[in-house]
Amino acid sequence: MKILYCSTTRLGEELYEELFWGLSDQKCVIEFGHDYNEEIKKYPEDYDLGVSFLYTHKIPAEQIQNHIWINFHPGPLPEMRGRNLAYHAIMEGRKEFGATLHYMDADYDTGDIIECRRFPIFENETAGDLVQRTHKVLAEMFREWMARFIAGEKIIGMSQSCNSFYYRKEKIDEMIELQPDQIRKLRALTVAGKYYAKVEVDGKIYKIVPEDEL
Repeated sequence: MKILYCSTTRLGEELYEELFWGLSDQKCVIEFGHDYNEEIKKYPEDYDLGVSFLYTHKIPAEQIQNHIWINFHPGPLPEMRGRNLAYHAIMEGRKEFGATLHYMDADYDTGDIIECRRFPIFENETAGDLVQRTHKVLAEMFREWMARFIAGEKIIGMSQSCNSFYYRKEKIDEMIELQPDQIRKLRALTVAGKYYAKVEVDGKIYKIVPEDEL
């Protein structure tokens, strides 16, 4: 079996190295499709399975039409397709999040689902916390499912329902508006290099530091 592996994350690179060395004595060729964190410029003609693990670029339609592709998606499907999913999950007050492995088709995140693992969102979690938990689950799924694909197991996916939404890639407004009395208190508590205002959210303390001091 020849595998074309794509990722633009450090975790993806680590899993590639783990997979490559773990299969070095087996009849399987694994090709990293590009330099780390770069888009594939030229696809090989001959490969049996394409693997997208947190790869942020679109796989061309002709590659998906002519080869089998699977995608490790950092969110629960079918309800959360697209980008910045941890942000949207928290902003919408969702109670659970997750990670999904699915076959790929010509559209974004709409192919048949192989597995979706869900977990609850805790009240004090940030988007960064969710991303870390999701990556951990994706790594676990990667190790388990790649072994099965490489062993030649025939894996059937389940068609997605219509209950889905695509979150487009767009700039997120990072600014939080404060009331005039809050702004005065922020200014009163700020002594550059020494003291800064703080805010407690769900048991976590956030320090408000001017951007030019970061």
